[in-house]
Amino acid sequence: MIHQYVARSRSEPNVIEAIDIGCDEWLAFLQRQERATPFHHPAWTKVVSEVYGFPASAFITRASDGTIAAGLPAIRVPSLGRRARWKCLPFTDACGPLGEDQEMNVLMSALRNRADEDWEVRS
Repeated sequence: MIHQYVARSRSEPNVIEAIDIGCDEWLAFLQRQERATPFHHPAWTKVVSEVYGFPASAFITRASDGTIAAGLPAIRVPSLGRRARWKCLPFTDACGPLGEDQEMNVLMSALRNRADEDWEVRS
């Protein structure tokens, strides 16, 4: 299942997609990323998701040719007394966004501008 989110911003909106963490497209993107770690791999995300029962997705932006330009895996973690938050990625030392620097900046800016959800990124 794919969800699209439009970041709230004063400038031009950025479209963020939530894609299945195990899809071939995400795996192909990871193989092209020198900074990818085992924590970015769907196997790790699925272990955490299944053990704790938290939903997982990869959040991405796309290049003009439709390929993934930047992305990060995340798990939605409930919190007592506040709304749930997306975490990239709980139970890891570091799992930051991947992509070219400019594309990662676009992704992170779009995520920060999403007023309807809280985010935690460990990079």
